[in-house]
Amino acid sequence: MDLFKELREVRILLIDDDKWVRDSMAMFFEGEGCHVSVCETAEEGLEALLNQDYHTIIVDYLLPGMDGLEFFRIIAESHESVSKVLITAYGNQN
Repeated sequence: MDLFKELREVRILLIDDDKWVRDSMAMFFEGEGCHVSVCETAEEGLEALLNQDYHTIIVDYLLPGMDGLEFFRIIAESHESVSKVLITAYGNQN
């Protein structure tokens, strides 16, 4: 199995409202040979899913409008075989 050959076939949808996070993660995955589509909102992500199939979807938890959990609830049945990753930079300040 050639992992790098397989990575060149992976399509990732990345949804994050933080431009720095979007750009840096996209640069990393593209550097590994993945095809990455980026969106700023979950609503844009839903639109992207109408036009393209993805192997992995990475979504920020806190987004303007719909949050990442609600996004995953909406696509749960229609994209059940897609790998899903929820990320957040939000922490507890205790």
